[in-house]
Amino acid sequence: NPTSENLARFIYHQLKPDLPALCRVEVGETCTAGAIVEA
Repeated sequence: NPTSENLARFIYHQLKPDLPALCRVEVGETCTAGAIVEA
């Protein structure tokens, strides 16, 4: 889902400067839908 992907990407880029070890953000909409952004 594009909305989940955009939200995951936004969260990743907001947190990355303060959490340099961050390598993955996962956003789940339902049990079967969501998005993962990895470094």
